[in-house]
Amino acid sequence: LSFRQWLPVAIKLNTFQDENTETAHTDSDIRTAGFKKMMRGIAKISFIKFILIQLYPSDISDLLSMPIFSLKGLFLTYILAFRIYCMMGLSDVVMGIVQMATAIRFKDIFDNPFISISPKDFWR
Repeated sequence: LSFRQWLPVAIKLNTFQDENTETAHTDSDIRTAGFKKMMRGIAKISFIKFILIQLYPSDISDLLSMPIFSLKGLFLTYILAFRIYCMMGLSDVVMGIVQMATAIRFKDIFDNPFISISPKDFWR
């Protein structure tokens, strides 16, 4: 495998380019999907800013001092996990902008992980 053969494959894998060729997509469809991805990312970031921040304690070390299976501790742990998922909205915004500009389809990173039914589905 030469470097010239390896480089395009490495770029596609590392940039999460979607190689699904089952359906034909026009440049307009790809750019519209990029706009939707960007707006979804902005919505996630806004959700963190206006809702999740108010539910979470100002000092994260408070969570470590709670009993492991207390209701409040479990709730705050789940909120922290959801906050981390919403932080992926930053990559959605960037990938959406690039998708709109270049008309290259990108795969979604962590597409609805909280409704997954298995660990394999979670990481897909």
